[in-house]
Amino acid sequence: MKKAGIAVAVVVALGLAGTAGAWYTGTQMEGVLRDAVARSNAQIEEAMPGGAVRLEMTDFQRGFFSSAARYELTYPGGEDEGPATLTMLDSLEHGPFPVSRLASLQLAPVMATSEAVFERSEALEPLFAASGDQQPVVVRSTLGYTNSINGSISTAAMTFEDEKVTAQLAPIMLEFDTDVEGNAVVLDGRWQGVQMASQPGLEESFTLQVADVTLFTDQRRGSAGIYLGEGQLAVASIRLESEADGAMVIEGLTQDTVLNEDAGNLDGGVDFAVAKVSYQEQELGSAEMKWSFSSLDQDATAEINQLYNELTMSAYQGEEPPDQGDRWREAFIALLDAQPQLALDLLVIRTPNGESRARAEVQLARPESFDLPAPELVPQLLGRISAHVQLSQPMLRDMVMYKTLFEPGTDPEVVAVEAEVLVDMLGTMAASTGLAKQEDDNLVTNLTYADGEIELNGEVIPPEALAGMLALLSPASPEAAAE
Repeated sequence: MKKAGIAVAVVVALGLAGTAGAWYTGTQMEGVLRDAVARSNAQIEEAMPGGAVRLEMTDFQRGFFSSAARYELTYPGGEDEGPATLTMLDSLEHGPFPVSRLASLQLAPVMATSEAVFERSEALEPLFAASGDQQPVVVRSTLGYTNSINGSISTAAMTFEDEKVTAQLAPIMLEFDTDVEGNAVVLDGRWQGVQMASQPGLEESFTLQVADVTLFTDQRRGSAGIYLGEGQLAVASIRLESEADGAMVIEGLTQDTVLNEDAGNLDGGVDFAVAKVSYQEQELGSAEMKWSFSSLDQDATAEINQLYNELTMSAYQGEEPPDQGDRWREAFIALLDAQPQLALDLLVIRTPNGESRARAEVQLARPESFDLPAPELVPQLLGRISAHVQLSQPMLRDMVMYKTLFEPGTDPEVVAVEAEVLVDMLGTMAASTGLAKQEDDNLVTNLTYADGEIELNGEVIPPEALAGMLALLSPASPEAAAE
């Protein structure tokens, strides 16, 4: 009996604490939400200066254990329509122990939970119709006592249809973890994809399938207000098929990004990859590309981003561009003073019989004056350049032979002769001009530029000589045509 009495006392104490906490949370909730709306508007204005986009909490109904809020997002409509408004309804449960969390055995105390949905309106009617009268978007979140916010954004399955196309979109689930200031953001998203198909009976029929899209980002706001961190985006496959052109499949698309700050500068990179491309069940190849940058002055980068946002919003609203000349100039000078570097660290294109590679790096510098004529300005602006290109001749043959796939009925023997002629011609021209050297089955070029001096494949040449070589290889060049 004593143990039972202690248990009852604990339950009663928790109940009293929860009731008192719920009452206190309810008294604080409206102020917390209005502060969050104010911060959201400040961030919207920073991203879209003068964009006339505004979020407002138009109603708040406070209860003892729960409350309800109403938000309106106003944004510019069409040219003759005036401002448009979207309304969101928010159902809140007060902490420290919201009923929905207790039901799922989540016993850690929180300030509140929220479930927000769009109010049905004329503007959103197509989304409600596409989702079968279900809520098209639901935002669930939990606000912690340490100002943390975590939750999810989910969409319903939707079907859109017109006289030409039917599109079926799978549900999207995006989980997030952030804080009320938005200083750190983690996103983890999954989408099974979309299937599109032309309506039966159309002359040009097709199907498009995008499968298994994933997104992940882990970012924090840096000292200049720029979000730093990493992110990944992946698409398992894209398949486009038509009766006239057959099936093209792209598999394993990925994009990885990273951005860091060090001693007032930004550095990072972007990597792209395509694991496999095939056509009519025949593999064509794959590709990779890796970019990196360093020594970007973060304050100058933030200012350039702000100038771009202002310019974009003025164009969107049909206004005269703002006078930004001096600000652009100062930002670019600060950027160049840090001697930023941009590098193509890797470019690889593979086919079944060959692989071509390239890499390049450019370092910029501040010129003595931006008013110099171009022949003097460009060498000062380009502090240093290096490049390496390895062009595979078997890869070139493969790419020419793809003509037999994309143009059915083409004679493979004739195309094979065309491929040999093209590869031999390029090899001969590159060797005769000194633009590349033959190494096994590759045409290889090494180029460096520094202090106004160009070195091509180990030989120092004047800038005008390189320009002449490139002009000779141009399709528009009479000399190249004569060859």
